[in-house]
Amino acid sequence: MEAPVATFPPPFPKITAYRGQADLLHSVKRVVCMEKIDGANMRVGVPVHASSAADILIGGRTLMESDPGFNQAMLGPLIREDADLVNALLQLVNELGAPLTLYGEACGASIQRMGHIYGAKLHFVLFAARLGEVWLSPSQSARHEWPTLTQIAEKTGLTIAPVLYEGAADEDRIATLVERVSEHALAQGTQQPEDHMLQEGIVIWADPMLCAPDGAPLVAKFKHPSRKEYHAPREDEDVSPASCAKRCVTQERLEHALSYLQEKGRWDEAAPDHDALARRVMQDVAREVDEYHALIQTFGKSVVRDAIQALALQLASS
Repeated sequence: MEAPVATFPPPFPKITAYRGQADLLHSVKRVVCMEKIDGANMRVGVPVHASSAADILIGGRTLMESDPGFNQAMLGPLIREDADLVNALLQLVNELGAPLTLYGEACGASIQRMGHIYGAKLHFVLFAARLGEVWLSPSQSARHEWPTLTQIAEKTGLTIAPVLYEGAADEDRIATLVERVSEHALAQGTQQPEDHMLQEGIVIWADPMLCAPDGAPLVAKFKHPSRKEYHAPREDEDVSPASCAKRCVTQERLEHALSYLQEKGRWDEAAPDHDALARRVMQDVAREVDEYHALIQTFGKSVVRDAIQALALQLASS
């Protein structure tokens, strides 16, 4: 059997929702909580042989510039037109002797629902990095030859997502970080009413970086209540396909599904395919929501799927 061809730069794995004390992050001694930036997910790959801006590989969450259907042309110039950044990246990879992948958000301008709070200019904010096969730690490296994310930012001049907390995985302390004004928006000089400036949430990382059993970095997202893709049922709440659909099909999930179709070049604003959007919502629910899988054991897959897709279609068409 042939080994799969490695993708470079590799896509960033899906970040799961934080589960409090049940989360694996509570098994580590130290975490770093960063602000979750609401932008377009972006990855940048610098191969060891790179010698110019043209050698740097740039793409979004799902597609690279060279892939058919790529339609995020604004991402490339963010890196390639910054000569100081390009030179710093080339020098850094030459020093490290291994390919470097940067992960971040292209934010500001009109990117995403809250993009306006990050200022009028589109820019890149770093949130993770990988050196060869090694996921780099936010601030405390497990080995001296592996730079930290903080050091990467210092050496390249990149802006890193604001760090809101460093210490033990204290569930109560972490919960206090969610209802806050965006520090990155404040740093960009945005001045708006406080309720217009709320951050999307936080991202919690193990530091030094550790990996889960599946090899993905140990990380979880904890979103502001108004920005969640799923709301767990209350103890007294009815559990049925219809109620599950209401908890799963949120405005946030619809927007993420739409963003996916746009990134893939499969969304035409002049002739929107709401059926395709509803199917994408259903696929995301099936991958991410445990309640969905529990309900299909009782009600059957078609009944639960139909309830979710019908509500997604209704909301998408309204």
